Amino acid sequence: MEYNPYELMRNCNKLASGKVKMDGIKSAIYEADMMQDIEYGMTFRYEYIKEAIFNDDSYDAIIMFPDYITKYDELPVKTQWQTFDALWVYKWILENVGSFYQISREDIEKYFEDYKSRCLDNGFNLRSYYMKRLNFYRYADESKLPEIFKKFRKFKSDSLSDCEACVINTGAEFALILDDIDLANEIAEPIFNGRKRCSEVPQVTYGNFMLYHCKKGNIDRAMEYASRMYHMLDNPSFLMQIGYLIEVLADANPEKGIECQKKHIRWHEECKNPLYNFHFSAGSYKLFKTLGDGEQAEFYKSFAAEIGEKLDTRNGTDYFAKYLLNL
Repeated sequence: MEYNPYELMRNCNKLASGKVKMDGIKSAIYEADMMQDIEYGMTFRYEYIKEAIFNDDSYDAIIMFPDYITKYDELPVKTQWQTFDALWVYKWILENVGSFYQISREDIEKYFEDYKSRCLDNGFNLRSYYMKRLNFYRYADESKLPEIFKKFRKFKSDSLSDCEACVINTGAEFALILDDIDLANEIAEPIFNGRKRCSEVPQVTYGNFMLYHCKKGNIDRAMEYASRMYHMLDNPSFLMQIGYLIEVLADANPEKGIECQKKHIRWHEECKNPLYNFHFSAGSYKLFKTLGDGEQAEFYKSFAAEIGEKLDTRNGTDYFAKYLLNL
């Protein structure tokens, strides 16, 4: 069959989201590379990483990224759109790279500094840089969050900034981390009233507010957010929020918690993202402890503890050890 990248793209877009679509795009990458079609080879890699981030567990995006960015850097002439796509991909990677203990702290810092240089070299401000810094330092060094949060809010949105819903969600999330519920509610209002949303919002926003109120002992309030988000968690990229939900249901409705845990256990078993697996296992540990099932509780506690120790060791903190201890 004659090579036709347009037809390949159309066929990929007809596939079901997630691994099925990723397999189709991977075949398209192979065909483009065989034909030495650099432009579409880059395009298909972009689509593969995007699919792995937003409809899977991000693992395959992390694996694909070095190849993608190397090929971009090797382009003799870079179009404006190729540069723009490369920076967006880089931003997605920064948001997820901290989830994988296999990537050293040194390499993560190198990624951040490289991205920062690329932003400045191409005329973008550092709003997205500080936004992704927040995502990493919430686990690596909470003492730096107030300063980074201020810098993030100082910069105006530019064309490299996340969508408005994601930016609002980030602001609200870190107001919660800083224990300022009034500010968090104020920031998140456009999400709560339905004016701002995207493929990840309001799901992640509901999850953050749900978990915050659960930790504060406001179970009824937490369940208000749980009821809104439950049927919206429709792909494996939400496994961390599912873990939050199981944790809340352990207090509010253990029978519903078992239903939720069983419904999503396959995603957990197939997941290669340590952070997602930590939260699913931590929630399951709390659930089975509440139900008095010591064997299952110990299984999930040990699994979560092993992941948490590796993440804490890489980060130089005890965030995950404390998280598990407080369940």
